[in-house]
Amino acid sequence: MTAFISEFTLSADPAAQGPTIAIKDSIDVAGYPTTGASRSLADAPPAAAHAEVVQRLLDAGWRITGKTIGSRSETRRCRARHRHGRLDSRTGCMLRRDRTQADVRARVTQRRRAA
Repeated sequence: MTAFISEFTLSADPAAQGPTIAIKDSIDVAGYPTTGASRSLADAPPAAAHAEVVQRLLDAGWRITGKTIGSRSETRRCRARHRHGRLDSRTGCMLRRDRTQADVRARVTQRRRAA
């Protein structure tokens, strides 16, 4: 069994020889579906854009080699989030239908400052 859900090579510069990294399948990579390794999301459409962390890695010269499976508990959390709302791949928080991404990011920032 492999930890990769999909293998590919992605970099900002095809000739780049920077470090390589694999991205968890709960983070958006443009052109690839974000399923969180969940069968219930197997038919998810490909992401339209990279998550901020992916774009920063590419801009810094990193090469992405694929998407990987997370832990079993992460898969359960992703399924629970999917049933109740949309997952914000930048913060890892669930977006309930009555909240915007800006509301969730503000809550995450508040929690980080309090910790």
